[in-house]
Amino acid sequence: MPARGVLNILAEKWPLLLILTLTFGLIRTGKLRRRIVEISNKLLIEALRRFGRSGLVSPHAYPKVPPSVGCALTPPGASLSEPDKSLDG
Repeated sequence: MPARGVLNILAEKWPLLLILTLTFGLIRTGKLRRRIVEISNKLLIEALRRFGRSGLVSPHAYPKVPPSVGCALTPPGASLSEPDKSLDG
């Protein structure tokens, strides 16, 4: 992904917090929502879809009823978390 595209994504309100939260590994969407209580479900899903289209996260479907979906950072997404971790201190 070109640098301009990454910067456009990171310039929004939630991406850095989402990336930092996803550094812990595969997380179900509901658990991610509980960890970031300020974000609405709609904004969370939109951000995760945008990350998926950009190749920063990969979805994971859990084979159960009712269906559950989680996501994890891809290697390019994980590379964005390194500067973010230093800010978390």
